[in-house]
Amino acid sequence: MKNTLESRFAEKLRCAQKNGVSLYLDGVPASPETIAVNYVCEDCNYMADYVLDSSGILKELRYDKVTEC
Repeated sequence: MKNTLESRFAEKLRCAQKNGVSLYLDGVPASPETIAVNYVCEDCNYMADYVLDSSGILKELRYDKVTEC
């Protein structure tokens, strides 16, 4: 199941990237596959941050590991 979820998530990220959206994992530019593997397979949570330009168009997707205070 993880592989299917991982594949579908990576495909959505590839589509976003093809449309000019920059992808980041923990503040570092990352490939859709790297983000999908970490997002689906790690035993921690990631928060998605959607960064828009001044026109309201999505320009960046940032996935950051959530750490407890």
